[in-house]
Amino acid sequence: MPAIKINHKQLIKTNYKTIAHFLIGTPASGKSTFAQLLSQLGNYQIISTDDIRKQLYGDAKIQGEWFKIESIAIDRIITELKLGKSIIYDATNFKRCFRMDFLSKVNARLTYSELPQLNWVGWYLQTPLQTCIEWNQKRQRQVGLEIIETMHKLLQESPPISSEGFAVVNKINVTLPQLQLQIKNLIAKIPRQIVNSQNRLFRT
Repeated sequence: MPAIKINHKQLIKTNYKTIAHFLIGTPASGKSTFAQLLSQLGNYQIISTDDIRKQLYGDAKIQGEWFKIESIAIDRIITELKLGKSIIYDATNFKRCFRMDFLSKVNARLTYSELPQLNWVGWYLQTPLQTCIEWNQKRQRQVGLEIIETMHKLLQESPPISSEGFAVVNKINVTLPQLQLQIKNLIAKIPRQIVNSQNRLFRT
């Protein structure tokens, strides 16, 4: 697919911290495909927990030690930021406590590394459960049906919200037509969304 053209001048003019992207969705919801489309918009590096699992254990299906996986993911985020890259963090992130804990740890490492804090944009993939199940059946690396159903249920009960540590939370349905146009339109709105969010904080 051709790369999407974004008006980066609008982003540069907006006074805000570096934007980083945080994907949220059940297995087989289209996160990795979405991450690839998003990465076409700029100088992005995708940090994928599945890729880390594959490198550590030879198979992304092996859950392994989360502490080790998380530590590597955060190390890579810091490294890529130092290299001037922007970040796309690709993981299920299906529990609110997981999302908040990860963002807190990244923020602490940023402070320790004397790097500026990030404006995290949460991307909540609202792919219908049945679609996730169907896509999972077509994948080479399949996830158990119970796992997909459980994660989907938990996301329905505790969807991502700004107070978890996000500057913006965007909802997106990757099954709708013209996905690239959806992404382009949502990206264009992010600077204004951040300003509005900051204004609400100042008024409280």
